[in-house]
Amino acid sequence: MTFFTRTCYRICLTILALFVLTRCATLPPTPLSAPPLSAAARTRALTQLDHWHLRGALALRTPQGSETAHWQWQRSGALFSLHLAGPLNIGAINIDGAPHQVILTTASGKRYVARTPDQLILQVTGWHLPVAGLNYWIRGLAIPRIYTQRTNNPDGTPATLQQQGWTIRYLAYSNVAGLMLPARMLLTQHDLSIKLVINAWSKDGG
Repeated sequence: MTFFTRTCYRICLTILALFVLTRCATLPPTPLSAPPLSAAARTRALTQLDHWHLRGALALRTPQGSETAHWQWQRSGALFSLHLAGPLNIGAINIDGAPHQVILTTASGKRYVARTPDQLILQVTGWHLPVAGLNYWIRGLAIPRIYTQRTNNPDGTPATLQQQGWTIRYLAYSNVAGLMLPARMLLTQHDLSIKLVINAWSKDGG
């Protein structure tokens, strides 16, 4: 390699190095991941969450035996629709709720009307399923303005809630569009236990 060739080679390397350094210096900084929500911000976001669609499974256990069912729950503001399918003695049921009235329809087409879903489910299936409370607990919220005992996980999400004679244990969470929502829950009251599994969450109610 001649002196001229070596000189050109070194000049090219120098120019390339300067280009790389300049390029690196002008690259935009890598965005940092969003910080976790504060407790107040998380509560506010969960309280405003009034449109959702979830599906999963549940298992109810009493001293008399156990039952399982698949469930889907859709809420759009003040309206909701709850579908339970499994060995409920009567097959699948649909519960459609609006303010002050809830209608339960069985697979055979029979219709029952009451003011609360809890009352209807108990009347028709014999299950004590606290749907009114779950409207809050399923979001990781306590029912407002009533006595509550609570323990938190290190990230601020509830580990347990105690309300209205129920103990709610949050066994797992899933990240749904940046918001931590329950994925597995265990509800107990005396000798009754209900395990809830949520396989899919959608926050838009669709």
